[in-house]
Amino acid sequence: MQTERTKDGRRKLWMTQNEYEDLVESIDDEAKQIAVQIMGESGLRVGEVTNIRYKDISRADDGEHYLLTVRGTKDTTGEYENGKERQTLVPIPLERDIFKYHTNMDRGNYDPIFSIQKRTIQNWIKEVGENMAEETGKEVWEELKPHDLRRYFAHLHGDIRGVNVRVLMSVGGWDSYEAIKPYLAKPSEENIIDEMSE
Repeated sequence: MQTERTKDGRRKLWMTQNEYEDLVESIDDEAKQIAVQIMGESGLRVGEVTNIRYKDISRADDGEHYLLTVRGTKDTTGEYENGKERQTLVPIPLERDIFKYHTNMDRGNYDPIFSIQKRTIQNWIKEVGENMAEETGKEVWEELKPHDLRRYFAHLHGDIRGVNVRVLMSVGGWDSYEAIKPYLAKPSEENIIDEMSE
């Protein structure tokens, strides 16, 4: 796992795809697992996860994929009174898990999928990281934060899959390249060879 210390001493984590998958598989609570996946696979912030309603997920025009309309999101420009709105992709297996969870919880389409506070999700992420540290013997997991899941989302799509940075900024809610830059990893040796060799 690639890490970097910030000026205030916190550690940023860039998970590999295998590390992320191991993290998700280690979670034995359905709600916690879905919350982690929404951040890691759809790029939501913690506060955005608490606002999702099932009605915000819709089938894309292609009839195959699912889109999530994220409402009242962070607005760093000051242009929007109630926050911005954006759309992001929800992987098909994740949409199925959300639907199953939503149905089992017997909530209406206009009710939040998670009836919890932002702090609860932050605590879930801390707990999940501590469990991974204990399970793997790698203390770095103890520093897992919600932003590391958004960082994984940006790293996976931007650095590994080569998604156009404008598309990535749009679906992730970053207003500028400067805003998304801290989420992208320094190129690895493998990235450099893949991108620069003939």
